[in-house]
Amino acid sequence: MFVARRLYRGLSKPVAADFNGVELCEVIDNLSRQARVDLYLDPRGLEDEGLRRNSLVSCTFVKDTPLEVVLACLLDSIHLGLRVDTDLEVIRITSVNRALGRSGHQEVPDRRRSGILDPGPGKNGVSGHLE
Repeated sequence: MFVARRLYRGLSKPVAADFNGVELCEVIDNLSRQARVDLYLDPRGLEDEGLRRNSLVSCTFVKDTPLEVVLACLLDSIHLGLRVDTDLEVIRITSVNRALGRSGHQEVPDRRRSGILDPGPGKNGVSGHLE
């Protein structure tokens, strides 16, 4: 119970993000340090989406924003999701299918309707995309 609470509390911590053409692993490491929560890039989930740890991404927020919102926008733009993993005490960044408890390539429901990491349109002047 304590582990889950700590991980979810980390998702609500404000972070700053201004990355332009930076390796995904560097962005995730930076956000992890700011929020003081362990973020884990799942290699199998990245592979499912044709990504690597060193894939270049961009993400900009005009002010401190909760980590969950930053991750939602960034991960949505590169077809990834997250899952709180209390066994490993990390927030796992993986493919949407794996975040939903499925493995491999499967049809994914519309994220806006499924409630997966949806920060809402146009919040905080954010942009995120794969380079």
